[in-house]
Amino acid sequence: MAVIGVMGEKRHEAKEILDDLMKRSGQAGLVIDIESRDGDVPQVDVIVAAERSGTAGRLIKNAGCSVLVMNPDCKEVLRESSQSPGLVITYGFNSKACVTASSVMDNEMQICIQRDLPTLNGSHLEQQEFSVAVDTLEKDPLHLLAAFAAIMVCNADVEKLKVLNQ
Repeated sequence: MAVIGVMGEKRHEAKEILDDLMKRSGQAGLVIDIESRDGDVPQVDVIVAAERSGTAGRLIKNAGCSVLVMNPDCKEVLRESSQSPGLVITYGFNSKACVTASSVMDNEMQICIQRDLPTLNGSHLEQQEFSVAVDTLEKDPLHLLAAFAAIMVCNADVEKLKVLNQ
């Protein structure tokens, strides 16, 4: 069971999306808010950086995560990403992001994995592009990308992700 820690100013929306994706894909795991925790940072498998974080350096360094999922356009988190003991996976609308969207419509998003994506179980997802039915008017496309990147790293079945909300 994967443990995903979410940090950043927009962590509540990102956590909500991740919780929903975990349930819908049948993925076993736990999503926790690590930004609001005082003192010790819990050990997590994956950290999702949802926007800026006042404590990014401490969280990234002390969580001991295997993977940091972050938007490289968020300069504050990018500066701190070198503190990550694990692999850094990028998401966003930056052309160099590992997980991006080639198209975003009102009720559909075209997810693009631009490089092989390693997973926690030691396998990897090959470069690919797939459509997901999802409400992009209600949910921020950047948080959707972060959640999809994290859940794919946690070994979620991409075939199940393709049919969400259909």
